Amino acid sequence: MKIRKNKLILVVTIFFLAIAVYYYFNYIIDAPINQIQVLLQGNTNSIDSESDIRHIIDSFDTARKVEDISTSDFIPLQLKLLNTKDEESIRNLFVDYNNVNIYFREDSDSKLYKITEDNELFLLTHESFNDIYKDRTPPTLKINLDKEEIKYNSNTEWSYRKLDGIYYSTNSTTENSQSYSFKNHSNLILNYSREPSKVEYTLYKDDSIVTSGELDKNSFDLPKVDGNYSLSTEAIYNDAINGFKGKIETQLNFKMDLPPKFILSKEEIYQGNLLRIDVENLNSNETPFIDQNISKWFSFNSVSDGKAYGYIPISYNIKSGQYNITYGINNKNVGKLSINILPRDFNIQYLTVDNDIEESTRNDAAYNEYYKYYLPTRYESNNESYSEESFILPAKGRLTTEYGERRYVNNEPTSYHHAGLDIAAPTGTTVLATNSGKVKLSMFLTLTGNTVVIDHGNGFFSTYFHLNKRSIEEGEMVNVGEKIGEVGTTGFSTGPHLHFMISYYDQNLDPGYLIYNQPVTYENYKSLFNLE
Repeated sequence: MKIRKNKLILVVTIFFLAIAVYYYFNYIIDAPINQIQVLLQGNTNSIDSESDIRHIIDSFDTARKVEDISTSDFIPLQLKLLNTKDEESIRNLFVDYNNVNIYFREDSDSKLYKITEDNELFLLTHESFNDIYKDRTPPTLKINLDKEEIKYNSNTEWSYRKLDGIYYSTNSTTENSQSYSFKNHSNLILNYSREPSKVEYTLYKDDSIVTSGELDKNSFDLPKVDGNYSLSTEAIYNDAINGFKGKIETQLNFKMDLPPKFILSKEEIYQGNLLRIDVENLNSNETPFIDQNISKWFSFNSVSDGKAYGYIPISYNIKSGQYNITYGINNKNVGKLSINILPRDFNIQYLTVDNDIEESTRNDAAYNEYYKYYLPTRYESNNESYSEESFILPAKGRLTTEYGERRYVNNEPTSYHHAGLDIAAPTGTTVLATNSGKVKLSMFLTLTGNTVVIDHGNGFFSTYFHLNKRSIEEGEMVNVGEKIGEVGTTGFSTGPHLHFMISYYDQNLDPGYLIYNQPVTYENYKSLFNLE
């Protein structure tokens, strides 16, 4: 009986001891904190490190109570403390960013506490508190062409300064495999979420630099010429006051496939000048053409890079007025251009020539010889220019006849305009090649005397009449400025002079336009020839 009673007492004792232990561990001793959640600006960051949790709890335990102040201008955030029993408590924090202070209130207490300085620095530099730094996120970039958003490759290097004065860096890259083909000339607009200090660019075409510099208003003007391009940009940031720096590098690969463009060198042009027509943005399967009634001498010369060009000579015998030029691709009309040919008031010259000279040099035999040997020399030209150099004046002297003048010889009108310039100079004066080329003719002709014709290629010829001596032979190559003969008075001539012509095939042009970009006249020749 006594043993049974002792057992009962033991059981009851153990029961109440178990209840006491349960109550102690569950109600007397707090469950340990095993996670802290930082809630800031809609983001939640979790802290699971035991040492970091202990440090943060110590920050609260060592905080001191302060007088209540307004926290409306501070950065608010919440710390949610979770223990092993999934119980939570709240700390409402307020960050005074400008003065580097942190205050908090407990969820059940309206009293204000201030965290000590050493613990403030720990919290403000902890990665879970990064959201308090408004400049920690790199700027973003959108590239737009008209209404289309363009994808690109990018590399972003960004650093922001935390309240400990140290810059913290982040890097990111994006890759885009999309290729673009732009068919119109427009502007790329670079829209940065934060305006950079400057944006530098480099444009490449087939790995060669086309242009580089600094973008104006973050706008890039697309190339006007077809080809494969790569645009590199670098937006630079450096703000020591607000504490951020970095750069955004981009690369955009694209192809320009613009419609062919026909361009006139002039919309108004005087007789004696040369009209050039350029075509840009040609693809390999596109052949340009024009339809015009100004001159029979026209063909397109193809060059690399999707370009072609051709010339229309506006000789003195082309009537002034408005002309239309129809253009197209692959025999299909595309558009129409208009050119206004302006008249020139050509002078009239009266010459008196000894009858013996006229009869011996201006007769049927002389003209037949002229037609047989001289005229055909300008019908065929080398396909390419022999030189890229400019034309020069072959000899200096007094201008005695302008281009385009009408003549009366011994009071009889001639049927032709003067085809070039007459430059009077002493017999034996050196005559130079106006440009490099191949000698097409070097011979004595009864009408023109010692005559030289040089093919400069691409349809351009120069002619030299009445020479006293010829220094070159047919088939020779000559360089610009090389001596080709001497001034004389051979053939139908009234005195020592050089009759000098430049023509596009057999269409004679005013040499002044090709040498000086203006006509040579009695009024300006001294200045142009440097005789003043």
